[in-house]
Amino acid sequence: MTSQLKEGELVEGTITKLASFGVFVDVGEGVEGLVHVSEIPSHLAVISGLETGSPVTVRVLSVDQWQRRIALRLHEV
Repeated sequence: MTSQLKEGELVEGTITKLASFGVFVDVGEGVEGLVHVSEIPSHLAVISGLETGSPVTVRVLSVDQWQRRIALRLHEV
């Protein structure tokens, strides 16, 4: 799945975990990426409204196949 993700594209995902440093999002086939708090628009106001299991739209910032990391940005609706 990560090989199909392209930097800059918008994808639908589901929030799997909330953390003080960001939000983990399942972007399909069990692949998770991280939306760091710095990539959440108006992060203090928005993060309080996010819940595990909620659908979100995210933009793919980077895909690191070697370290198996995906950086995401929460897309503003």
